[in-house]
Order: sequence, then structure tokens, then C-alpha cells
Amino acid sequence: MEKLAADRFGSAAKFAEALTNPAFTLPQTGVTSVAGAPVRGLWNPLSAGVTVFAAAMTLAALWGWLRPQPEVPMPVSRYSVAIPEEEALFTGFGSRVAVSPDGSRLVYVGAGEQNSRLLVRDLDQLHATPLAGTEGAQHPFFSPDGSRVGFFAQGYEWRAASLGGGPPITIADSGIDPMGGSWGSDGYLYFDGDLPGNGLVRVAEGGGTPEAVTMTDTTQGETAHFWPEALPGGRGVVFSVRRNGNVNLTEWDIAVADLATGTHSVLVRGVRARYAESGHLLYVTADGTLMVVPFDETRLALTGDAVALVEGLRVGALGTLDLAVSATGTLFYTTGSVGEGGLAEVVWVTRDGTAEEIDPGWTGDFLWPTLSPDGTQLAVSISANNEQQVWIKELDRGPLAKLTFTSTQAQRPAWTPDGRWVAFGSRSGVGLDLYMRSGDGTGQAELLLDEEQNLGEVTFSSDGEWLVYRINKNGRDLYARRIGVDMGVDSVPVPLVTT
Repeated sequence: MEKLAADRFGSAAKFAEALTNPAFTLPQTGVTSVAGAPVRGLWNPLSAGVTVFAAAMTLAALWGWLRPQPEVPMPVSRYSVAIPEEEALFTGFGSRVAVSPDGSRLVYVGAGEQNSRLLVRDLDQLHATPLAGTEGAQHPFFSPDGSRVGFFAQGYEWRAASLGGGPPITIADSGIDPMGGSWGSDGYLYFDGDLPGNGLVRVAEGGGTPEAVTMTDTTQGETAHFWPEALPGGRGVVFSVRRNGNVNLTEWDIAVADLATGTHSVLVRGVRARYAESGHLLYVTADGTLMVVPFDETRLALTGDAVALVEGLRVGALGTLDLAVSATGTLFYTTGSVGEGGLAEVVWVTRDGTAEEIDPGWTGDFLWPTLSPDGTQLAVSISANNEQQVWIKELDRGPLAKLTFTSTQAQRPAWTPDGRWVAFGSRSGVGLDLYMRSGDGTGQAELLLDEEQNLGEVTFSSDGEWLVYRINKNGRDLYARRIGVDMGVDSVPVPLVTT
């Protein structure tokens, strides 16, 4: 006769069994939310302050949207997780937080003596302990049973460490620096890998060769699939879609792949997503707003309207953010932003760690700031209006001038030793080609290097005679080419580090 289906017996047989069991007691039912209660009243944003983590949700809160009961109030617990200085979060690139399926244990990327490492903290303890063999780790995630933690390690390997002890084991060689991983209930690890199509790949948890899961849809401008989230039923994978090689997060989408058919479809505009076992999809927008929307795992489709839960999540380059939700409904996330509105500011930093703005009020979506040899100018990539271009800033508070117009994506500027020219990568086809233009903006950009593989960073030797650059081929390889008097380069590259 209970009003909630979850509080009733599943069958007549179970009811009869309970009647004949003297030790049987009625379970304590979960509480639900007030029907029609304003969501923003429940989910006020937390103060950034000194907060490192904020737990803001229980599974019962999510169930409340599906099964509102007007007579019972909905309790929500929020609390900050204080982290001692010696156990602080690592400040490098990557996703840093994972929570166990039962919500009792937190694994995060902390700072080690030389690099990052994984720290494990039981939530009934005040301190975290290092997880052995995880130096240099990024992107942690739990196995479905909570006994192991997968992570990306130095050397382009995916590894798994047992929380019960023992050294980590290597599961796969990714060949690239990936964007996140996920451990599916089907016994596979999912991540973005170095296979044709720039899509997601998977490998069996016991190890093996990665196999393709998704392929980018180039007809829709898709250039990469990132940040996978394997659904618990094994039906599909939710992931992020990058379009037109654009680092502008406002152009990213959340999609879902059907593992049975190999096809995928876009769900909503967003940067990153997590699945909550209440039947909801949690996703973060480019401005750092955490949204929730009903999601049918069987149909792989949204089934309702999205609602904002929390504002002010810290969103970094390429969608890096800290967001983890347990099967029991505890949500962990980090708040704060770089500059106003999630944008960055450029600062001078002294050797004692003091930061001073180069130009107060100058904010933007900045990447790869590079000083001219004499320190009077700054070349920097800025993303805006669905494109990324290189700009030149006169220091400290001088004018800003646009340098590149070759395509919708120009990045990784590098000055020549005499400060006259700026080289930059520009996307004119599948990969990035190297162009050069006078730093004062005169003349046209000229093609300096056309590589079949995707171009990465470039730099010049101090005497100006060599160009050194990275390409993504089988991992990351370094080459050099001699520069002629007319700024032309040799046709034959010299391998430097190609292991």
C-alpha cells in the first residue's frame, strides 16, 4: 500500500517471504523533494572563497524531480572538503577528481615531490594517502566495483591501480595525450585514442589493442571526440564533440554513441557530461554552469527540459574541469574561474610568486602567450567569435593588434630570435601548417612548412639557423630543419627525438 513503488515489495513471493520471516523489518524510505519547489532555491551557488571541493547533491535530490511528493521536504547536504596544503590539488592540466561508486572514497590528482600523483581519501578520514605507483598520473576514474582506479600515466599509457595494494598494471598504450577516460560495466576502458577518425577507442580491462568506438562526422565539422563517460548499462557512451578544430568551448557539444550500431548523435550544447543513475545527465556549459536534464539510458535520448543546478564551476582549456558523481548521488566539483566570466588575464609573475596584471581589465580566452626576444611585445592566441587568431600586444598597457587572418584557427605563436617575425600554426586542411608573418603586421603571411602530420609547437635556435618543431605522428616526434637566408627551410627534416 506504500505510495512509492520503490517502497513496495517487488512480487507476491517476496511479500509472502516477509510475512513468514520474524526478523523482517520495514526499510527506511528515502525522502523526496517538494513538488514544484523552485530549483534555484535548492541549488544556490557556493562561494568560491577558500573552498576546494563542494559536495552539493544527493541521489535523493535527483529522484525528487522524477517523483515529487508534496508532503515530504527534500534535504540537501552541502559541505566543503578541506584539503591540507601538503595534500593540495595538482595545478596542472587534466581532469583531477574521481569518486567511488558508493560515494565513500575520493581519488584526486595531488602534487608529489616531482610531479602529480594520485591521492586517496576516505570521507570518514581527515587526510589522504598516496596511491603507490601513480607518479605523473592524470584523469583518474573508478572501476564499476570501486576496487580499482584507472588513470593516464607518463609514457602515454593507460594504467589501473588496485586500492587494495600492489603495483599498477598497464592496460594500453594510447599513443597520444588523451582527454579523459571511463571504465564501463562491459569490461572496457574508453578514451580518445590515436586511431584514424579522431574518435573514441576502447580496450579490454585485461589489456589488448585499442579498437575504434566512434568516428568523427566531418560533414558536421567534427574534428575530435573527447571526455568519454560510459553509461552503466553498457548501452552507450556519452562524450564531448569538438568542431572545426575550435578551442572555443561555446562551440562544443555533448553527444552519445550507440555501442550496438556504432553511430552517435548530438544531445545538447555543452563542454563535459556525467551520468547520474537517477536517470539524469549532468553537463557543464562553457560559462561554468552545471545543468541537469532527464536522460533515458535505454533510448539514449533526453526526455525533458534542462535545469541549472550550480554556477561558477571552473572550466579550463579543452574542457578540463573537476566533476564526479557517485552511483549513490554524491557530487563533487571544484568552483572558481580564471578572470571574470571564466576568461583569463595575462600577468607578470616574479620569482617570489607575486603576480601583477599586464593590463588591468584585459581578459580573454588566451592560449600560448609568447614574449618577444626584447620583452616589449606579447604574441598570444585569442579565441573569440568562433575562431582563434594570433594577436600582438604592446607591453605593458599598449594597443592590441590582430596578426593572423589565414583561417579560423591560428595558434602557438613563436618569435624569431631577431624579433622581426612571428611563426604560427594555421589550419588550412586536415592538420596545422606553419606560417610566418612580420611581427609589425606588414606584408602577408607566408607558408613556411607544410607537414602531412598535425603540427605542434615550434621554436627557433638562438642563432636563427634552425627551426625545431613537434608533429603528432606515432605519439609526439621532434624534428629540425635548417633555415636559409630568405627564411626558407630545408626540404629534408632532421629527426631529433622520434621514439
